[in-house]
Amino acid sequence: MKWYSKKNLKKAWSYAKIDVRDDFIFDVINYEDIKMNIELVITSLHTKIRDNQYCPAPIIKINVPKNDHSVRPGTVVPIVDLIVLYAITQQLAPFLDKLLSDSAYAYRFNPKANKSNEPLFKDRAKLNQINPEEDIKIDKNIEDETAVEVGFPSGWFESWKSFHKASMLASKEYQHAAVSDITAYFENISLNMLREILKEKLNDDTHFNLIDRLFRLLEYWDWNPTGNLPRGIGLLQGNDVSSFLSNLYLMTLDKEMIETVSGDISKYGRYVDDIKIFTSDKDEARSALVKLEKVLRNLNLNIQSAKTDIKPAREIFDDKVELWLDKMDRDNDNKVENAVEFFETTFNNNDLSEWQRPYSRCLTVLREANDDRAVTTALNLFLKDPSHRLLIKNFTYLRNFVVSKNYGKEITNRLLEKTFTFPYHRSLMYRLAAYSRDNISNLKELALEDSKNNNLHWFCRMAALFCLGTFPLSEEELIIIGRIIKLEANPQIVRASCIVLTQYSGNELKWILNNINLFNSPHQEYLRMYLSRLHNDPQLDMRFLLKIKNRSVKAPTFIHNLHLLDLLKASSNTKNREKFKAVIESKIKDCENEDWPRLKNRLDQIYKSFILNP
Repeated sequence: MKWYSKKNLKKAWSYAKIDVRDDFIFDVINYEDIKMNIELVITSLHTKIRDNQYCPAPIIKINVPKNDHSVRPGTVVPIVDLIVLYAITQQLAPFLDKLLSDSAYAYRFNPKANKSNEPLFKDRAKLNQINPEEDIKIDKNIEDETAVEVGFPSGWFESWKSFHKASMLASKEYQHAAVSDITAYFENISLNMLREILKEKLNDDTHFNLIDRLFRLLEYWDWNPTGNLPRGIGLLQGNDVSSFLSNLYLMTLDKEMIETVSGDISKYGRYVDDIKIFTSDKDEARSALVKLEKVLRNLNLNIQSAKTDIKPAREIFDDKVELWLDKMDRDNDNKVENAVEFFETTFNNNDLSEWQRPYSRCLTVLREANDDRAVTTALNLFLKDPSHRLLIKNFTYLRNFVVSKNYGKEITNRLLEKTFTFPYHRSLMYRLAAYSRDNISNLKELALEDSKNNNLHWFCRMAALFCLGTFPLSEEELIIIGRIIKLEANPQIVRASCIVLTQYSGNELKWILNNINLFNSPHQEYLRMYLSRLHNDPQLDMRFLLKIKNRSVKAPTFIHNLHLLDLLKASSNTKNREKFKAVIESKIKDCENEDWPRLKNRLDQIYKSFILNP
């Protein structure tokens, strides 16, 4: 079977839709256009690859804050091309994974990968076991089996847990620990060297062809943030395939380190570029670090001096921190009670450097228990601390409680501050503000201004448009958004603008749908098909109405249905219009007893447009 067969591409889609869940950027409609047209996407990819006509879209680049003064280069592979990347990788991964030492823990091949809803790599194995955020049960026949929601990773990384546990055991058995990290690891990986390493290990023509295919993609997406590096240097950051390949790049290092500790893998472990060697012989530890530096230089890499040292083994872990992590472990029956105790008696956000890991674990446990006691602390940290890991953890926790807590005023005040803010951080603030249910007029005005500000980062503008779409807009405001589409070339901004413009009604909406200009952006033809089909296909209308009917307005994600309601309001099918009227009236009634003025006003706007345009 060809690697690009429709069956293999369909399986690759199942892996891709899991991978995008923690992409650095989000999609304004959670790739609903790709889901709706997935059979067409698969057929198109199959035909183009078979006929040598396939050309990938450019990667999406975004600088992601590491702390309050530095960033790392982040990338997002367009989801259609991610399918191709996985189609190739799924053929190679089972063979390549066998070449890795047991001392390499991160992103290993998942032996259950062929089963339904299983990821290709083990670090995703718990992803589908997270408690659903919807507070109602959805009929499996109604809920789309290919559901995708971007930006909400699992709070539990099982491979990291295994690495950490092995390191803890070794720290108790041996006297010394040599620890190290690699400077700008992904940015300095040589694609040419990595390709030759893989070809040397998989010495047959079939694998050679797949490896060449894989690296043609990676070289096309060559990540060179400054333009000063030679081409072929740097591996994309932000997808699981890259993380798996980065593991393979250090196979030579694993071999050398295991030889240094006489083959005892209990003394050596690596999680991506986090390296630990345990020994009771300090000379052996020194020798390991000398060899480590030599091997890395041969791979065009350098150790990070500030994180490289030989320490007493028992001192590399903080007993207080480890105790709390263990008490809040997923397998601990009392984890919720322990998380409450940690938050109320121990955590001090003025000493976040010490307590960040237990705090992150605490938020995961409290969120899954639907416990909102940490909202005030999480919101304060979310607004002031831009570091990516903490930012996403606070965001995910806070979003869970938008139906009972109001964040709009605090977020708006922070957005209005004249202090430096990373574009990534500002975008996440807009995204959380979009989920918030309170009606802050200043927020709407600011989002409109930022949406049309050509000097603002594209991600900020896209997120501002996403937020703006949760407010009812006047015709004058919609005209402003229409001008953005006419002048803008960035596909993410155009995509977000199109969704906002579905607020038009009657003939204006029909004109918009018939005249959307997507500037021939790669893969955006599926957005046009999606909007058109929802507007014109009665059977599809009924399916989506049934889906919306069964989704509670109490679910934070209900706002993702607003553009669907905007499109379905214009149906000319009499039977569907009757059902639409019943659904929208039901949702408005559900809002009446809640303090959700923005959502109610938005639903009222849709209802009025529906009534006025029979």
